[in-house]
Amino acid sequence: MKKILLTLLCAAMCIVCSAQENTVNRLPDAPKRPVYKDHTVNQTGYWFSAEGFFGTMADPNSKNLQFIGAQFVNGFRLNEFLRGGVGIGLKHYFKSDDLRTSATALGFPLYANLRGNLLSQNDREIVPFWSVEAGTEIRSGYFVSPLVGFKIGEQRSSFTVGVSYTMIQMDTKDKDDDIRNCITLKFGYEF
Repeated sequence: MKKILLTLLCAAMCIVCSAQENTVNRLPDAPKRPVYKDHTVNQTGYWFSAEGFFGTMADPNSKNLQFIGAQFVNGFRLNEFLRGGVGIGLKHYFKSDDLRTSATALGFPLYANLRGNLLSQNDREIVPFWSVEAGTEIRSGYFVSPLVGFKIGEQRSSFTVGVSYTMIQMDTKDKDDDIRNCITLKFGYEF
């Protein structure tokens, strides 16, 4: 009987010792969700711009129109010095019956846009930038519009203000496919 109790006691001690060695603290598995990416510091990726503008035609010795509008650009950012996209907008001409042959005072610009910073925005909150738009305006004609201005803010979140010159083709009461010159002040936001 002593041999059986001694054997059982030794077996119990081995089980207890064995159970204590197998206690390992395990950390939970990593979550199965995408890794967070801070897009405000990302140099490449999606780019969007919304702008409001107003301007006037600047042709001496001829009737001039004033206009107001908004435009939106969706595109891709290669780096802070080059971005490209496609834009759409809405433009309203004031007193357009005096000059344009179109029956409506509205225009719808469809265009390609290239823009970039002239200086790096890494250490600055205000930087000069350039932009070029080229496309067509439904109910008017083709246009080209270079712009220079300033960006205020961060690389991926900035307010913009700029001045552009626009050369636009339109049918006027005096001449079909007349080339007109415009000066425009634009203000907007881009990310």
